[in-house]
Amino acid sequence: MRKRDDPWKEDRRIRKEQMLKAWNENTPATVLYSLAFSEYVDVLIRLPANPNTPPEALVVLSGMKHKGVRCGVACHPNTPPDILGLLAEDKVQGVRWEVGRNLNTPPDVLVDLSYDEDARVRMGPAGNPNTPPEILASLAHDVNEYVRGEVVCNPSTPPDVIGGMSKDKSEFVQCRISRVGRFVYT
Repeated sequence: MRKRDDPWKEDRRIRKEQMLKAWNENTPATVLYSLAFSEYVDVLIRLPANPNTPPEALVVLSGMKHKGVRCGVACHPNTPPDILGLLAEDKVQGVRWEVGRNLNTPPDVLVDLSYDEDARVRMGPAGNPNTPPEILASLAHDVNEYVRGEVVCNPSTPPDVIGGMSKDKSEFVQCRISRVGRFVYT
């Protein structure tokens, strides 16, 4: 009597093979793109972790239901600016935060994110060096001390804004000012 093949074993083998390809930085871009259509969520989550995942694959992944996949796309350096603009409207706060931190995010999207009701989302543009200086000046007065702390650490924050923040009552902000060493005497 012939032993039957285990269908689950074959499924696990395929999934493992795809996961290894998704993580491997030497995997060709065409293969990475094809993996964007995988049926395995754990493969889809790993694709944005690969720095060589092509923009075309990230476009496909940006529409996935799984928030971990969208978060990965939002922080990937190859994600096209128009896709970052779409992800900035995601209902998941973590996705919007990653968009705010991404250096490819267009300035107008950073401006919009700086007005988000969620403080963690506002922290993204507060720390992004591409955020316009006038928005950083506005975020320097945010109600959340962690948002203000990100403004302090942002190399694009104008010195006069840092000078004004030296009077901030938050111990956290004061610690950030002393740690970053951006003293401006007023």
